[in-house]
Amino acid sequence: MEETIYNSHVHVKRRMNFEPQPMTTLGDFAHYRPLGQWLRLCLMAGLLAGASGCSPSGGSRENQAAGQAAASDIEINRVLSELTQVVRKYSVEQRQAPQSLDTLVAKGYLAHVPTAPDGKRFAITKNLEVELADR
Repeated sequence: MEETIYNSHVHVKRRMNFEPQPMTTLGDFAHYRPLGQWLRLCLMAGLLAGASGCSPSGGSRENQAAGQAAASDIEINRVLSELTQVVRKYSVEQRQAPQSLDTLVAKGYLAHVPTAPDGKRFAITKNLEVELADR
């Protein structure tokens, strides 16, 4: 394909090659200058962010504790959701609500009752939802 460039009073024709070039090594990436510069910029930004304490490992202890608490909350919500689904499945198939999670284990709906956080227990509500309750 040819392209005509009108520049002042000069007409220049040049051939444009749109065929991709094979990349065999990371060094071959260098001829894609804008992309290579962008990758170098991202790498440098990441290194600077890590050096300045912006990375998770460089954060304060309060931030790390908050992150662990959030991850723990996400895991608890996932377990509660899964237990709720099992309780509802049991209720539909057996046409009655289970008395406790131990009933689900005895009937083969659960392999075991998961461990609740300290000072809490799993309870089944009237809406057939599993929630955490105080012991």
